[in-house]
Amino acid sequence: MEKKAINLSDELPLSVVPDPEIKCPYCHANSYRQIGTRKRKDGTQAKKLKCQRCQRQFQDNYQLDLDFKNDSVTPGYSQEDIVCPHCNSNRYIRRGTYIRKDGTSSERFECKNCHKTFSENYKINSLKLALEGVVCPKCSSDNCIKRGKLKARNKYRCQDCGRAFILSNRSKESADMWLPDGITFEEMYDYDVWDLTLLGYEKNPCHSDSITANFSPIHQDWLKEACKRLIKVRSANLCLSTIGDKLNGIKDFSRFLSQNYPNILANELNRQVIEDYLVYLKEKKLAASTRIHRLSSLRDLLEYSAAMNWVDVPKHPLIFNQDFPVRNKPLPRYIPDDVLKQLDENLHYLPEPIVRMIIVVREVGMRISELCTLKFDCLRQDAQGEWWIEYKRFKSKDEHTVPIRSEVAGIIRTQQEYIREHLGEEFNYLFCTTNHSSYFEKFGKTANQFSLDYFEPLLKIIRQGIFRGYLYLLANSKQIKGEDGNIFPLSQIHQFRHTKGTELINNGVGIEYVKRYLGHHSFAMTLRYAHIHDQTLKEQVKESWSEGKIVNISGELIETNPNIDNAGNYAFKKGILGEVLPNGYCALPARLTCSKGNACLQCSDFRTTLEFLDQHKKHRDRTEQVLEVAKTNNWKRQIQVNDEVFNNLTNIINTLEEDS
Repeated sequence: MEKKAINLSDELPLSVVPDPEIKCPYCHANSYRQIGTRKRKDGTQAKKLKCQRCQRQFQDNYQLDLDFKNDSVTPGYSQEDIVCPHCNSNRYIRRGTYIRKDGTSSERFECKNCHKTFSENYKINSLKLALEGVVCPKCSSDNCIKRGKLKARNKYRCQDCGRAFILSNRSKESADMWLPDGITFEEMYDYDVWDLTLLGYEKNPCHSDSITANFSPIHQDWLKEACKRLIKVRSANLCLSTIGDKLNGIKDFSRFLSQNYPNILANELNRQVIEDYLVYLKEKKLAASTRIHRLSSLRDLLEYSAAMNWVDVPKHPLIFNQDFPVRNKPLPRYIPDDVLKQLDENLHYLPEPIVRMIIVVREVGMRISELCTLKFDCLRQDAQGEWWIEYKRFKSKDEHTVPIRSEVAGIIRTQQEYIREHLGEEFNYLFCTTNHSSYFEKFGKTANQFSLDYFEPLLKIIRQGIFRGYLYLLANSKQIKGEDGNIFPLSQIHQFRHTKGTELINNGVGIEYVKRYLGHHSFAMTLRYAHIHDQTLKEQVKESWSEGKIVNISGELIETNPNIDNAGNYAFKKGILGEVLPNGYCALPARLTCSKGNACLQCSDFRTTLEFLDQHKKHRDRTEQVLEVAKTNNWKRQIQVNDEVFNNLTNIINTLEEDS
């Protein structure tokens, strides 16, 4: 069927001859067409028009009723009375009447500068907030207006300095919202919000939040003063997380005093108050480690205050060592081998930059903050040609260098080529973020859907939540499960660090080298991984010891003493004296030198158990093949040596297989 051309005059019978007095109120064009009519509430009608230039709709008398401010002003208003509260512009268009719920009405306007709407008395009503004590934290002006809400908290804007701010007690508020620009630490001391960069702390580039200390939740003036002095003194040798723990502990004590001792002074503190606080902490059912942090922060504050005369607190101790709860010895949260195997099988579903991040963190065992902030030129090479990786540790504020395998160095070089190809020479980090990163950072809870292998590089450092999100989505989409049958929490990246430490200990690396590799300041942290090593040794020998069989090279059973020869003692002796062999253990004392060379299967001090049965079978098969070649070529020496080894292996296998 032939299509009929559409004629606007047929579709819209009411034709409008362009009137030079009628212009589009948005682009001021005189080109328009009629698209219908609109009936007003008073019974009159207005023609609906559509601009041919900007394609926006308006009425034929729109220009007359909604004229520009500088052309026509409603009686009763002067030019200074009506100003846009958003951008302070005095150019506006009248947009009709706004009827409130109480029946009153006011004129509505649209700002020609920012295109936001407001009512005639918007500014007048907003200025009443000054009566409620809303003061700008930057310039202390009470000329503030309300700007809506953010997560149930009121937003305000100062009309004098233009600073936007939120009245909140949260410690993570940005210092930029409270502190003037270019402020020094001496000037900042009187504020309740501190920018910790002025105390020498460096902000992690992969964190979006500013590093801020907020003292406003501390309601007691004497406690706030002591807390400020404590943070100032202790910031010289404490990491950022410890400073945050101490501040949180003092805030908690302030809440306790507000509830139970609202008018208490510093010199009125006594042991009874501390005992009530101990009960308060216990009733909150906090973890033992959290209660230890709370009490430690309070004791530091009281001891420093008494010694330095910051505030008038009692000079005698109020908190004793017996007040601290007993904390269970923490164990490393290492990733089991079966979970790592599932991870390796599904790595191809992830984008290549994320796969390289996983390989690096598994190889080095670094923290996630250290991984995300790896510099582009992090590789180093020594005189022997071995590769090292250098990275910054924000926790200890230093540079750390550890050796890596050449294969991992090759992966890092590949990532360097990826960065230069996609981001050029401007980007100075090894790993970058991706477009639409919020989908992965929120673990796929946003409206947009992206495939697991999606990655569009952007000229910006990757945040920790994005890397966690990829691993979270991988574990859930590919059903990577642990021994309990539940989805394994791969998004807890610190487990890779614990896994690396456990692997080093299990591989027999000395504890002093593991301490240096992981960057621990004390052996106490490294000894956590040694405990896992003891458990691993016991599990490895438990099965063979339960069978009660230890044989020598002739396949003869070795008598054991049940009081001494057990899994625990055997693992202990193996770690102290035993020489580990690929197919058994050497019974020769460690202080003696072996004279057999590499002929363990011809040595009377050789011992083996059921756990090495499969290795013995494979060894016998290889020996049999060597014997066949030696007999074919009449190699007498090879026949003599391997025939003895073959017979010993046969005796060992037969003895171990009996009753197994």
